[in-house]
Amino acid sequence: VRASGSPEVSEVTFQVQDSSGIPVDLNNSVQVNFSLVSGPNGEEFINPTSGFTSSGGLVKTSLFSGTIAGVVQLMATINVGSSTITSKPVAVTIHGGLPDSAHFSLAVEKLNFPGWAYYGLRDRITAYVGDKYTNPVRPGTPVYFSTTGGIIEGSTQTNQTGEGSV
Repeated sequence: VRASGSPEVSEVTFQVQDSSGIPVDLNNSVQVNFSLVSGPNGEEFINPTSGFTSSGGLVKTSLFSGTIAGVVQLMATINVGSSTITSKPVAVTIHGGLPDSAHFSLAVEKLNFPGWAYYGLRDRITAYVGDKYTNPVRPGTPVYFSTTGGIIEGSTQTNQTGEGSV
């Protein structure tokens, strides 16, 4: 998701092949047009919208994420004579928004922990951090902890699943 700190651009490469499955060469280069078939409508876009195949029949475009998480589908189309050849839709997922308090939870390793009665005991506290789209936040998102009783490690960073423990 744009402005979340996660990567906002994905490079997508298509390969154009002839009817025998051999990539077209530079002498037979064709123009490929790219289009978004569907998406979450969060201002995502592709650039460039067309390009010519290089050696090996390769052509690239970039998908720029928008402000909404979801799946984007894009296609490549070429015109050869009076025929139009279209790729299957390619799906790319946009995710990784900023942390959202409505999708933040804490859990303890041990319930009924006798922390008030004994010193030096430890209990693992885990934060589960999601974005407003209910996805885990990007790995490495810092989480700050504080307590009104005892002491606690000050911070951790989330992992791939949005979890961080102290």
